[in-house]
Amino acid sequence: MGVVKLVLDASAILSGVTIPCTDDMFMPPLVEAELGHAWARRKLESLKDVCLVVQEPSREAVEAVKAKCRETGDDARLSEADIHVLALARQTGATILTDDYSIQNIALAQGIPYRAIAQKGISAVFHWKYRCKGCRKIFDTAIKECPVCGAEVRSYRGKGTGFRGSGIG
Repeated sequence: MGVVKLVLDASAILSGVTIPCTDDMFMPPLVEAELGHAWARRKLESLKDVCLVVQEPSREAVEAVKAKCRETGDDARLSEADIHVLALARQTGATILTDDYSIQNIALAQGIPYRAIAQKGISAVFHWKYRCKGCRKIFDTAIKECPVCGAEVRSYRGKGTGFRGSGIG
């Protein structure tokens, strides 16, 4: 059997599910910084003692992920830590362990394998649109306030995309 490579998102640690050590297990430093709960920090430290490597993704991998996020509309939905998870998986050829649907969406769009942990995963790429809560005008890019009426703008899945079941991997 080949080498199993995993990149862990914060949800992998926070899920409470036991994560068996693999040959190559990675996490970006920004995700490590997100884990503030004492029990999550203990779980993280025990993984680091045995098999987890904290590693920064390359600038090129981060930029490639950000470009795809702009295409799907996930750029407003992902944190910098989420982008680093995707970039590190892209760079290392690893499978992402996450329950975050936005991370799964970009992973699916880029052909990066992922596995859901405690939730159902997605199997269709979402393309996000943005709709004004007041005048209902639709925008292709994320904005906080409608330039037409000043109301809040919210994201929604565009037509032809959606949730269809379990994850990959």
